[in-house]
Amino acid sequence: EAEEVASRQKRDVGAEPASVEAGEEQEEPSQEKPGDIDGDGIPDHEDDDKDGDGVPDHKDDDIDGDGIPNEQDNDIDGDGIPNDQDDDIDGDGIPNEKDNDIDGDGIPNDEDEDIDGDGIPNDEDADLDGDGIPNKDDDDIDGDGVSNEDDADIDGDGVPNESDEDIDGDGIKNEQDDDIDGDGVANEQDNDIDGDGEPNEADKDIDGDGVLNHDDVDIDGDGIPNERDHDVDGDGMPNEEEPKSLDIDGDGIPNDDDSDIDGDLKPNEVDDDMDGDGIPNVHDRDVDGDGVPNIHDEDSL
Repeated sequence: EAEEVASRQKRDVGAEPASVEAGEEQEEPSQEKPGDIDGDGIPDHEDDDKDGDGVPDHKDDDIDGDGIPNEQDNDIDGDGIPNDQDDDIDGDGIPNEKDNDIDGDGIPNDEDEDIDGDGIPNDEDADLDGDGIPNKDDDDIDGDGVSNEDDADIDGDGVPNESDEDIDGDGIKNEQDDDIDGDGVANEQDNDIDGDGEPNEADKDIDGDGVLNHDDVDIDGDGIPNERDHDVDGDGMPNEEEPKSLDIDGDGIPNDDDSDIDGDLKPNEVDDDMDGDGIPNVHDRDVDGDGVPNIHDEDSL
């Protein structure tokens, strides 16, 4: 019987790995520890040189040392999580929303022309912060942890919205942009054109340019001066079709109570085109733009 056991053991050699008895440790091939790319004993999220190439990560164009430049690498920090699903793209231990340098290139987000390090300039990038959510659907375009409506700098370029010629950072100036705040809703259909969380009718600065509506020569920020704009408040409804109960210039004051209906900074009584429809009062059959012809309108001048 002993000979039979010995013979069976010899046959088993090389056929299948021998089982490991309880208490024994099976020797494995040498591997790098998870989360320590260069095996230096320093976890990647604490390692300033993850790949151990002697180049600090913030100066390294290939942080994880995989031979793929960061801007072409779908997993910059080499943690196995694609950038668009990674809440810490550069693997520095700081969540993207709290990281002032999301891609770890040493350039602060508000100075970085490519915040997420994907090789696409911010003004051409449909997903500015690289979180996998298109800008038009993203309630935090720049990934700073502050929702767009509460963010004083929606695109994270370091320029406050009220001073920013391109609020959503899409490369199109506000006055030419049919979606100023980049929320995917066209201005004329958007109840909050500048994306500041205040509905247009209650917003004292509809286009978010820092100039209050009553002082703004272009209330809706479309590049057309109020006096020549057939839709002063940018709500998609021509001035002449704005009902009397509504608000042509979007200043929060109903037309019938507004001393400057079209918001051109000229009081109605001295304005030669009171409703801002492009037709001089002397030729306008509906001077106040309320939809009621002058001959039937007791409120017209």
